[in-house]
Amino acid sequence: MRVTMKYRCIACSGFARFATLFFLVIYCSTRTFAQTATLENGPIFPEHQLLRDSNAIQKELKSARSLLESAPDSAIRKLYLSLKSSLSLNYNRGILKSLTDLGVFYHIHNQNAKAIAALQAALYYCDNTISGRNTAVNIYSAIAYRYLFLERNDSAAWYYYRALDEIDASHIKDPDILVNVYSQLILFWLNLNEDPEEQRPDDKYVATANAYLNKAEQLEVKNNITLGKIILSKGHIHYLMHRFDSARFHYHRFIALAKHPDMAVLSSSVTATYTNIARMFLIQKMPDSAILYSHKALQKFKEDGGLDSNLYISSRYNLGEAYNMQHKYQAAIDAALPALLAAETQGPSTQSAGHEILSEAYSGIGNYKLAWEHQKANSDIRDSISVHKSIQTISQMEMKYQMAERNKILTEKELALTSKDNKIKSQKLWIGGTLATTLLIILTGVLLRRQAIHKQKLDALQMQQEKDIALLQAMIDGEEKERNRLANELHDGIGGLLGAIRMQLGAALKTHQVNTQSGEFKHILLLLENAYDELRKTAHNLMPEVLQQEGLDIATSSFCDSIRKTDTLDVHYDTVGLIPRFRPNLELTLYRIIQELLHNIIKHARASEALVQLAFIGDCLSITVEDNGIGMPAAHTNTTQSGMGIKTIQERIRRMGGKFDISSAMEHGTSINIELHLADI
Repeated sequence: MRVTMKYRCIACSGFARFATLFFLVIYCSTRTFAQTATLENGPIFPEHQLLRDSNAIQKELKSARSLLESAPDSAIRKLYLSLKSSLSLNYNRGILKSLTDLGVFYHIHNQNAKAIAALQAALYYCDNTISGRNTAVNIYSAIAYRYLFLERNDSAAWYYYRALDEIDASHIKDPDILVNVYSQLILFWLNLNEDPEEQRPDDKYVATANAYLNKAEQLEVKNNITLGKIILSKGHIHYLMHRFDSARFHYHRFIALAKHPDMAVLSSSVTATYTNIARMFLIQKMPDSAILYSHKALQKFKEDGGLDSNLYISSRYNLGEAYNMQHKYQAAIDAALPALLAAETQGPSTQSAGHEILSEAYSGIGNYKLAWEHQKANSDIRDSISVHKSIQTISQMEMKYQMAERNKILTEKELALTSKDNKIKSQKLWIGGTLATTLLIILTGVLLRRQAIHKQKLDALQMQQEKDIALLQAMIDGEEKERNRLANELHDGIGGLLGAIRMQLGAALKTHQVNTQSGEFKHILLLLENAYDELRKTAHNLMPEVLQQEGLDIATSSFCDSIRKTDTLDVHYDTVGLIPRFRPNLELTLYRIIQELLHNIIKHARASEALVQLAFIGDCLSITVEDNGIGMPAAHTNTTQSGMGIKTIQERIRRMGGKFDISSAMEHGTSINIELHLADI
């Protein structure tokens, strides 16, 4: 689900109240729909017109797909011919393809109820092969997405979670499928019962979304489409948390990536991204920039053939709101009125936003009659939405009661059956008791032996880990002692000597009345001053006082600011959650790691921007460092083949019991993620 604006917020609550009953209805009715309802609603074909082999059916489906948008009447006829021919031949693959293509057709033409029915029917024909389970996950996700257009968020939530259950049960590993589901879930969770105009808190929805995003980042990225979805999802999270600079950083990365020829399938996502950028500028009360990106969105929408009416409506609403901010009310009317007409086929909440914009615009030009009419229409829609929610709540309560009664009856029957089974089992227990006791004694001995061996291995492993940690700590302590010695020697020794030289030279020049305001002596004094400043900076980097006094958060922010001021690299610093103080040795180690990663970006990445993010959720500290540079070859993303600096960092994190992951693509930057569970350190 694309993040667009306040005009379409997803709400999800109480889906578990009717999940069981809803599943039974779907399961029992799927077969019936496929063989009766679909046939009755579609065209009727005489027996002699039906296709007689699978090759002919595949050709008919391919022809239908090419006509989905340009010739809908021909496309729907071909799809139903393929479906009914497949049913007559019991050709399950053809039935499945026909039904899923019908789901696509009806969605394109804004008939989402029919699209859902076709996709639900298709689920019956997904077999238990890997391909069949992959298809089932995609169908669950597609059904959920279409329920969002019907504003039935409980049903959408149920199907999203059904997709997750299928992923776990079938052990699905395909990165494209996983990233597709995770990216949709991120948007769904972060829109639940929230007003997009308000900043999101660091609540459980954000934590869950971040967990899924981190999981997606660790997958093997096989193509630009998967990489694009990951980058876009990052932008969405920052957008919805009102971290707009970080959001725009990722959005522009996605737009640049989308220019590749193989990214045409995500073309509409570029339009949605322009719309999101415009929305952020509106929230920041920057109408000029909002208008610029709204026009970019409309231009991209036009280039793509103008198929997704939601993007058209959202972009024009953004324009209308921006013009209202500028008091250009006639321009606001011209922008919003066509969008409101297009929204008549959408949900009531989408129409409500259009009436609100037009009411303000007509009031601005003095047409109070039309302003009042749009205000009244907006109020009526809001009232109807409230009534609909109340009815839905009552229905959910009634369904919950019916399910409780049904569960009670089932429990009573199960108890009766259990009592009967217990009598039979008691007779068998006496027969097998002796044998079971003997086997139990043997198994207990074997298990105790294995447990003892396993404990010995664990003890040896623990001792080795303790040695590794002690070795790492000793190495770190030695390095820091040497840094402190060098810092003190530079600051107190050489620094004091340079200061004394400068003072004595200045005094001597004054004694001999030498002009120090121009010429070579001025240049000599300036060089001494610069050398003294550089020496102090070097000593400070070797022994940062701000880290000891303020902690990792403030020290990292100060370090990023110092790099930004040099114009070498535009570094954005961000935090998720409150970053507390940690043990001094741990803070120093992490600070050195961040320094090393940023120095690597400056030396090797050829980047213009970078992002440093610290996140602390529960007992997990996450450090993310990203850049928009040239990236690394695929072979070098394996830390065992990368530079010595990366190897050292990876080894330190491993010895601390943490995780170190690199995600990179040539010409599209590098992302490094470090995770540490502090309870384990």
